[in-house]
Amino acid sequence: MQGRLDGLGPEQRGDEAAATVFREVLGHRPGYARGLGEMVIPESSRQHDKLQMQQYMSEIEKHKKDSEQYKKDAEAYKMTWCLNVDDGMWLATQCRKKGSENYRLMMQGVSIGPLCTFGSSARLGNGCELYPGSHISGNSELGERCILMTGAVVGDDFPGHTVIGCNNIIGHHAVVGIKCQDLKYKSGDECFLDIGDNNDIREHTSIHRSSMSGDRTVIGDNNLIMGSCHIAHDCKIGNNNIFANNTLLAGHVVVEDYVHTAGAIVVHQFCSVGSFSFIGGGSVVMIISSL
Repeated sequence: MQGRLDGLGPEQRGDEAAATVFREVLGHRPGYARGLGEMVIPESSRQHDKLQMQQYMSEIEKHKKDSEQYKKDAEAYKMTWCLNVDDGMWLATQCRKKGSENYRLMMQGVSIGPLCTFGSSARLGNGCELYPGSHISGNSELGERCILMTGAVVGDDFPGHTVIGCNNIIGHHAVVGIKCQDLKYKSGDECFLDIGDNNDIREHTSIHRSSMSGDRTVIGDNNLIMGSCHIAHDCKIGNNNIFANNTLLAGHVVVEDYVHTAGAIVVHQFCSVGSFSFIGGGSVVMIISSL
């Protein structure tokens, strides 16, 4: 043993002496050797604590790096859409930044709730609000301060466009600016819907685009269109009208200004309703040809 220790340094000499003692004396006792060919020297508690601390510090550094990467990924995602999170809503406060993908599509102050879809060609004016689960798609445009309530749908991906002015409210689960229900519509035709300002379009209402590229569905300003109404393709609606629930207008109907309808009325296709008219509940307006 002395011969082995003479050629070693002080620290190595101590380690070798301890190892020799364990191999030749304690190594024969159960617990120090388990058939490994080399006797096991138990680590001190100080060495064990030091190794554990090194492992903990390594894990902490790894988590710090992961956290920084997650922050970078989140910032990159937000900048892609120019959106910042505020009170559970997506708030577009810097969406006019040049170089942004949606620079031309979205203005300032737009808020978009969770589970909304926003088409690549859609355009939103300043101060628009999309409540959770609302959707805008296709070549559709909302003016300033428009509100889409939960479940509202504006536009579709068919050719043509839907243009809605300022200060309009699209109610819960209303469907505005989709393809018409007319057999003369031909796939690929451009169809149009134009809506003015300050209209209140209530829940479950449906308003369709025109049936042909040479025509358009038009709704003016300051109209109240109550729940479950239907305005079909190519209708022309003026200003300051009030349509009670379940007012149904077939294709090509013309309604002028300050018209009031009671509930559950039907206007046959190609009919006209003059200004200041009142239509009682359950009525049917239709053209009667002379015999």
